[in-house]
Amino acid sequence: SNRTLISKGQRILLGRLEMKILLLLCVKAGRVVALDKIQLLIENEGARFSTRVFHHVSCLRRKLEAAGITSLQINFVKDGYRVDLA
Repeated sequence: SNRTLISKGQRILLGRLEMKILLLLCVKAGRVVALDKIQLLIENEGARFSTRVFHHVSCLRRKLEAAGITSLQINFVKDGYRVDLA
């Protein structure tokens, strides 16, 4: 499946888990998605348990920031993450 975002003509390649996390957060935009729910998504995708939510979200944030995407912010909020759209 395609895991490419296009912003301002720039292609941003995301990993499988990065795309799934981004989609989950965007569907719930403005609401907190619990860390446990994101961790379950990661584990259900076959990732090793040692792979943590923080790692995947950090990589996703870096890619979005490097592409200059400022209208979508991934914020850590008590016990989870929330996407805020500007």
